[in-house]
Amino acid sequence: MCNITIEDVKPIINILSALLTPTIAIFSTIFICQQKNIQRKQHLIEIFKLRIEHIKFFFNSWGNFNTYINYIPNYKAQIIAQNNNQEYIISSMEQVFAELYKHNLSTKMLFNDELYDMESDFINSLRNNIPSRGQDWTIYNIQESYEVCRNKFNELYEQYVELLNKNNIIDKK
Repeated sequence: MCNITIEDVKPIINILSALLTPTIAIFSTIFICQQKNIQRKQHLIEIFKLRIEHIKFFFNSWGNFNTYINYIPNYKAQIIAQNNNQEYIISSMEQVFAELYKHNLSTKMLFNDELYDMESDFINSLRNNIPSRGQDWTIYNIQESYEVCRNKFNELYEQYVELLNKNNIIDKK
């Protein structure tokens, strides 16, 4: 038979219990690191989604602003007012301007100061394309200021895309 006494088992139990604490600590550290990595990835995904929404908002707002603008590249850009709806056109353009101006505040948090400044410059250039109230017009010519605004929007959009491609690849592994 087997003659195992408590004296024989006691050193093994002491060794196992001494190894138990560091083993738990190592597994806990690994678990915490994995949790942090998962949270970081979720945070990056959330920021990415917010940035995409931000860009879509600007893109759609630019489209709304252009609803009444007839643009022929390198020839003319005119706001066409039919049926005396000048007031409606002006108010809708001012509304887009105001929405973009409010939305611009989130740019510093989602992107950086350079994009914030580019965006602010673009938004302020929109003001030059809004016709004055009370002015008689059927066709309001905005060629030069519209070209400037259009170029600023294209530069801004390219910067958005470049930044997203450079900084927001979540994980290539």
